[in-house]
Amino acid sequence: MKTQNDEFGNQMRVATPATPLSRGASKKQSSISQFSMKIIRRTHLYAGLFLAPWVAMYGFSGFIFNHGSWFAPGGSSKPIEWTVDTTALPQWPEPDALARKVVAALNAAEKDKAGGTEYRLSAEGSPKLQGGVSLEGRDEADASVFLSFDRQERKGTTVHSPPSPPEEQVKLQTNDAELLNATKAAMLAAAGKADQQLSAVKWTGDGDFPRLSFPVEHGRERRVATYDLRSGLVSFSPAPRSIRVPDFLTSLHLSHGYPRDKKSEKMTTVRAVFVDAMAFLMSFWAVSGIAMWLQLKQLRRPGLIVAIASLLATVFVWSAMYRFFTGQ
Repeated sequence: MKTQNDEFGNQMRVATPATPLSRGASKKQSSISQFSMKIIRRTHLYAGLFLAPWVAMYGFSGFIFNHGSWFAPGGSSKPIEWTVDTTALPQWPEPDALARKVVAALNAAEKDKAGGTEYRLSAEGSPKLQGGVSLEGRDEADASVFLSFDRQERKGTTVHSPPSPPEEQVKLQTNDAELLNATKAAMLAAAGKADQQLSAVKWTGDGDFPRLSFPVEHGRERRVATYDLRSGLVSFSPAPRSIRVPDFLTSLHLSHGYPRDKKSEKMTTVRAVFVDAMAFLMSFWAVSGIAMWLQLKQLRRPGLIVAIASLLATVFVWSAMYRFFTGQ
């Protein structure tokens, strides 16, 4: 821009063409910006295409987790619905009254202790009954029976499930308990040298050790044998023939981490690499999506409205779930 006088002597600002140097710098900067956005868009696109099956797996398996009853295995009978009569159901106290009763009992027990401190209800959070009412058992055919009851609605359901295949067990005359005891002693000796405080620790139980699992054929029947090294007990279960698609997807969803044993299946490591790629890609999608949105000037305002709405909804749901998880 420059200032000059018109024919009447008035000053006016006149735009001047950019110098070759400034045009070159602006063009170079624009080219770099366009190239960067092109890389982001192409990565956003092709990475999504490459990992689309994994995205679909996590999405569909999440739906199965949320609606597990829709994908329950066949064989279970249709739930039997029933209602408890009002006169037969005892009157449950309100959570506040029940909490005050418990606090009073705690204080009564605290009086018998020297230097006891009084209990009192906290102002943070309100008392509430957590969990439902249910019973589980087995009938004469060893089939599973599950009862669930909604105390407030006074309605319940009964679900009968077919019995699971019987598990045969054989107790061997020998075992490998000495191997486990020697391993335990070596562990404690090495850990005790590194941490002197372990000398005062009282260990509970015999510890947790691996169990040997292997396929075995008995006559014409193929089964899976599980050998407990400490007790010498061998348990036989039917060999797995197949797995349902919903069970496979949810198992794949829950599988995580890299194998600790270098001799583990290589596919487990490959799966872990894909999980890492999915974690990175989902974060990249969020950032690259915002970057591409900012490039579309005509969509900045509606996009900002959607982003603010999403942020408010997320804060509301997450804060509510935080209070739910912490019991506040």
